[in-house]
Amino acid sequence: MERMQTIRLYDERPYDTDFQARIISAEAENGTISLILDQTLFFPEEGGQNPDSGTIEGLSVTDVQIKNGVITHKLACTEEAAAKLTPGRTVSGSIEWAGRFSNMQNHTGEHILSGILYKKYGYNNVGFHLSPQIVTLDTSGPLTEEQVRDLERAANQAVWENVAVTAEYPPEELLADMFYRSKTEIDGPVRVVTIEGYDACACCAPHVRRTGEVGLILILKHENYKGGTRFTFACGNRALEQVQKDRRILKSLTDTLTTSAEDLPANINGIMAESEARKQRGDRLMKRQAEMLIGQQPETEEDIWIFDPEYDVQARRILVNGLVKKTAGYAGIFCGDDEHGYDFVIGSEKKDAREQSTMLREKFGARGGGSPKMVQGHVNAGRKELEESLS
Repeated sequence: MERMQTIRLYDERPYDTDFQARIISAEAENGTISLILDQTLFFPEEGGQNPDSGTIEGLSVTDVQIKNGVITHKLACTEEAAAKLTPGRTVSGSIEWAGRFSNMQNHTGEHILSGILYKKYGYNNVGFHLSPQIVTLDTSGPLTEEQVRDLERAANQAVWENVAVTAEYPPEELLADMFYRSKTEIDGPVRVVTIEGYDACACCAPHVRRTGEVGLILILKHENYKGGTRFTFACGNRALEQVQKDRRILKSLTDTLTTSAEDLPANINGIMAESEARKQRGDRLMKRQAEMLIGQQPETEEDIWIFDPEYDVQARRILVNGLVKKTAGYAGIFCGDDEHGYDFVIGSEKKDAREQSTMLREKFGARGGGSPKMVQGHVNAGRKELEESLS
């Protein structure tokens, strides 16, 4: 027998936080209970949006899902509490308002952005994700930097105009002649969210009543994605928190570098250029030092092992390439310390360097590989243990 669809109180009462409902079914399992109610204010995971959180009978609602119009609430629940949640009983529920309103601000903001993208550029919304951590919108075409800035300005103009946002189920005869955006074909009644002068879109989620409540629409990032553009954005309180975070970071940088915000890019570019010049000088000195060490090494039948934390990757290879010509055995350098382990390069002209790599792996679990002429990798072991094993 097919269950009756859950009455969606959030359709007509998106600003309510408390409600009562009758339990239709209750299934307890492993410290949770799944409740189906005759009606609910909890918005389920649907349309790219995360579900509402809150409580039912004081128990935390950990998930809300919908299938064939029936909404299931999953609660964290002890056996004692589960025993009281029986079919037919009336229960009280309360949604967490801050999260609900944040979702309303961001979802309405997405409709504003999508409506402008469609009207101005002819692009469709092909993907949307709204979670407590991130909001993304995927559109079907690319935009330039200037177009993205124009989009952000136009979206915030819609906010400042404070136009009405309405949600309704138009009768079939009106719906047939009505233009509205929709990513999928919808069977049954269609709920259309209209933003006066900006957008009309099929949508199941709660929205604010007027665009002014969105507060601020801030595009944080845009990138090429599957031939179109993916926007990461924030609205309302999330946007304010992001602006405050950015201001703290900016102040920290300007205070540290004793410069103004306007001069910060040039200041940082100067620091990066100086750092690169120092690195290049250091590389030249290290290469020279490696060449001197090679020249000082007498020819020998013995293996040559050097432990020195200073050499970078390029200098290590130069050093080993030179030292293998001075020995009939192995030549290797180990850079690091006993606490963090050692990066190594080992080479030989007359032996198989992989034998040493295998030994280090079998004894100490070293990682790495290479050719018979040269191997490199990392080993977590003490210098004394390594020297004993290598000898």
